[in-house]
Amino acid sequence: MRTIFLFLLMANLVALAWTLGYFGEAQSGREPQRMSSQLHPEAIQLLREPPPPPISVTCQRISGFASPLAAEALKIELDAALGGKSDWKVALTTIEAATEYWVGIPALATTAQADKKKAELIAAKYTDLKLIEDTSSGPTGGPFVILIAKFADEAAAKKYLATQSKTLRTARVLPREREAKSLLDISGPAKDFESRTKDLLAPHALTAAACEAGNGTP
Repeated sequence: MRTIFLFLLMANLVALAWTLGYFGEAQSGREPQRMSSQLHPEAIQLLREPPPPPISVTCQRISGFASPLAAEALKIELDAALGGKSDWKVALTTIEAATEYWVGIPALATTAQADKKKAELIAAKYTDLKLIEDTSSGPTGGPFVILIAKFADEAAAKKYLATQSKTLRTARVLPREREAKSLLDISGPAKDFESRTKDLLAPHALTAAACEAGNGTP
């Protein structure tokens, strides 16, 4: 009986060792087998929802107000209609009357002459140019001015012209009186900009244009 007991004990130990893979056959329940069954675990990535597309924004600058009070009244009206919405913005800027000093090339008699001179300046790396009809010097269709730079201080304008004297031989410092005016910038989602602002602006005889870069005042 003792011999039979020892035989059964040895048989159970051999069976257990076989099950655990000690004879070279790893079973699916062992840890090495589970690790080897994983295919490139380091390549597993969590999928994230893509961010929403940016909202296209339109900005219009409204000018031509009869008075600063008229501009303020329209701003109040727009704030009431569009207020409370973070994606709409109404900003009022008032520019006081002042003397400003242009650095430009005056007395260009025709648009053809002005365009030719403007092309020469662009070739000389002057890119921020404006062709302006100089109504202060003559009737409509009269002399034109190519505006190269604008300054609030005469000394600054003269200093700039002195540094550019080699290429701007015919340019001059031109004092100009700047009238007081109000500018109203309206910005909001492009998809419904017109539908939201058309009826608000229609009763007013105003001029609308695209806002300048950075919504800065001219």
